[in-house]
Amino acid sequence: MNELEYYRQHSVFSDPREFAALWDTIPSTIEEMKATITPLLFHYRGDGDWAENGITPERIAEVNLRYAADMIACIHAINPIVARETRLPNERMVGCCRDWALLLVSLARHHGFAARSRVGFSNYFMEDWWIDHTVAEIWDETEQRWRLVDAELHGPWTLSSGKEVNPLDISREIFLPGLDAWKGVRAGTLDPDKFVVHPDIDEEALRGVPYLWHNTVVDLAALNKHEMLLWDVWGIDTQEVNDDGAELLDEVAASQTLDERQRLFAMDEFRVPEKVLSFEPDQGEPSEVTIRTA
Repeated sequence: MNELEYYRQHSVFSDPREFAALWDTIPSTIEEMKATITPLLFHYRGDGDWAENGITPERIAEVNLRYAADMIACIHAINPIVARETRLPNERMVGCCRDWALLLVSLARHHGFAARSRVGFSNYFMEDWWIDHTVAEIWDETEQRWRLVDAELHGPWTLSSGKEVNPLDISREIFLPGLDAWKGVRAGTLDPDKFVVHPDIDEEALRGVPYLWHNTVVDLAALNKHEMLLWDVWGIDTQEVNDDGAELLDEVAASQTLDERQRLFAMDEFRVPEKVLSFEPDQGEPSEVTIRTA
């Protein structure tokens, strides 16, 4: 199987299952698919006060939904999904960037696009910082290239310089997948201290080299169609930063082909096991979660 055919096929995570017929109703252009996915989610940290938007606190658990079919069911139960329909905040599923990306990947794969999630860092939310972020990467058959598509952005995003960010074709100068971010930091061309979940979060594991380590692992998993929650940890990611692990991540960052990335993902250090630890938001201790295989 070649690379594009591999990414046209659903993963356990992206499969819409019983909602495949619903995905049939959405027009099959990148623009229309993105326009349909964007209004379906409310960011659990970035979209404002919960109560003011009519969202009850117990709905935080929605951010831990990990399979597209479960996410679609949650949204559809609130209000049926219709192409390009706008929604009030309390009619959206509580989620994060990973969920926008996965739903877009699910819809794109359903319509025959090669598509994948990329876990990395954005430079367009705060231009002095590389902020933890996930977007979809969709193969443009006409231009014969991968396009980064950010379904979280509701419209053109303007940088402080005045330059507009096109959410349908994000520049690779302002979004770095985990593999590329690790490579740049290890080469000395990027400052590791600028890579964070958010500048105001001081927790050591959520900034700098430890978080670059984490996102490189999660990005490799996404390239192997394991679109994990951003707070899942397993394998090498349960270890503290060390020289042997860093050299393995150098090999991951240098990989170019699907075969290379599948070989690396088959290693015990990177392969997603049956159970992972998940540091769910607002929970004191991580929980052990069983990952579906079918």
